[in-house]
Amino acid sequence: MIRAWLLLRFAGVEISLVRAFRMSLRRSLKPEVVAAIRAAHKSGLEITVGELEAQYLAGGNVGDVVKSAMALKASGVPFDRRKLFGIDLARGRTWDFIRAFLRARESRPELTFERAAQQYLQGEWVAME
Repeated sequence: MIRAWLLLRFAGVEISLVRAFRMSLRRSLKPEVVAAIRAAHKSGLEITVGELEAQYLAGGNVGDVVKSAMALKASGVPFDRRKLFGIDLARGRTWDFIRAFLRARESRPELTFERAAQQYLQGEWVAME
């Protein structure tokens, strides 16, 4: 627990030792969660420690969510992080969806994340390989 807290603190993440202890008690201070928190912080994503912990505890893939958010941000695509969390929990394969979405935007730049996410959540998204 101390090691994970130190890794986060040295990465510049504002997290108290008490919070790290509580996360440890909830069994959510796992290496994949710590890595996702660090990556989100380093990338300047507006995703909180609490949001990533909740996503993990709900059964989500925090690594895929952060990687997807980083790709969307790097591409300059506006997105709602809550919608990204929802996609992960409802349908999974978030990273696969985001890669397909970004490829589809190359030929259809008018395609928005909101529209593609709605189609994916309704099972109508056909741009997946």
